[in-house]
Amino acid sequence: MKYTAPTIDDWGRMGLKKSLLGLMGTFCVMGMCSTSAMASPMPQMSPAPYALADGYPIHMPGSVTLHGETYLPLWYLIHDLQRAGISSHWEAGSWVIHLPGLQLQPIGKLAVAGVPVVVNGTTIAILPGMNRVDPFSHKTTFFVNMTDMDRVVQALGWQVSFNGSQWQADSPSLQSLKIALTDTSSSPFYQANAIEHLHMQTQLTQTAINDLKSAQQSMPTSENLTIQTKMEVGKVAGQRAELAEVTTQMQDSTIPPQSSEVYIQGNHLYERMLNSSGSTQGQGQWMESTISEKLLKLEENPELGADLSLSMLRNIHITATRGDTTTYAAQLDTSSLERYMSLLFSESGLSGLAGQENLSSSQMLYLLNHILQTTKMQLHLTVSGQGDNAKLSKETAQMSFSITPNMFGKSLGQQMTAYIKQIEANIDLQLTYTYNNTPVTPPSDLPQNESSTTGATYGSGQ
Repeated sequence: MKYTAPTIDDWGRMGLKKSLLGLMGTFCVMGMCSTSAMASPMPQMSPAPYALADGYPIHMPGSVTLHGETYLPLWYLIHDLQRAGISSHWEAGSWVIHLPGLQLQPIGKLAVAGVPVVVNGTTIAILPGMNRVDPFSHKTTFFVNMTDMDRVVQALGWQVSFNGSQWQADSPSLQSLKIALTDTSSSPFYQANAIEHLHMQTQLTQTAINDLKSAQQSMPTSENLTIQTKMEVGKVAGQRAELAEVTTQMQDSTIPPQSSEVYIQGNHLYERMLNSSGSTQGQGQWMESTISEKLLKLEENPELGADLSLSMLRNIHITATRGDTTTYAAQLDTSSLERYMSLLFSESGLSGLAGQENLSSSQMLYLLNHILQTTKMQLHLTVSGQGDNAKLSKETAQMSFSITPNMFGKSLGQQMTAYIKQIEANIDLQLTYTYNNTPVTPPSDLPQNESSTTGATYGSGQ
């Protein structure tokens, strides 16, 4: 089959418009053991509990209830703590943990027989327990009393809680960062400015090179974009309101900058394009959509939003402390972000962006999820203030991902395969926060909506 040489508009219809990559950039916002079986009555297996360690989900195959006590399979905790970025592993019949600089809390002697817990080379406890068959692997594994496990984790300086169905452990670093994220989200007013530098490198096939040459056309294979975002958050008519302007500019190009404006109040989302001068005259109409109750709950509950943010990060740790300023480093967990993107895409007005990119909603989500599978990101968050006054002051991130034709689905992917091998993208992002008591002024020409606007209202800002 012979393909005709694509025009620049054709590349756009294939979903390669720069705003798609800009959208991706803006989303850059944590051996089987065996000991002697203990003589005991047959325990009762329960449905699989859900556990979180520093926001990282630990999927247990099931718990055991014996004499009113809950037992959990130790191997899953050891393994998933390691995946969460904590040095935790099984070695020579012991649970070995390495946490540099840790000041151990005192712990009483738990047992004379069982699994030794070794932290930084020191045995701090011996965990008693019992051998039972793992319903996942159908092999014998060691279950430990949850109360004993709590005491070990608390000795590491972590906070532990269990509500009957979910076990959660938060490290000291995560505890303090969670407070800062919650305080930032619940602040009645703040301003944020972001600048994002995006570099894209496109690898064309020989077919594309030949066809473009014969058609006397060209396509840049190396491009640099700068995306600037200015956002202010406050209250309008007693409701949470956000106003943002996003400007995208291609470097070394005669194409003028492209800007868009977004306004959110209550459960209403408005967005439109601006012209190159920043004026709204002669530009696109406001597109209005309604934010779902699921997303509103995140706005109405800043602590829930903080938990969600932390669930997308791994290996959270403090890198620097100076005065009342603390800097944290973390890595992106793409699987957690992928789940959130699916929710965000289905529950918000983001699906409207797909039409602008000549992709269906399902195609756009399919593409984003596949991009996330190749994404790597290192994030630094700076918190200023202490205790309940701690808030985010700065975020920086380095992010990379790649795009291949198969990510666009079968039909579109087959068309693109003849022309594109791969697109590599690298992003540097810097975001700063201020907390000035400045009122948010809604755009004067918003569509009139006769229905009431509901949404998050908290804080005492103007």
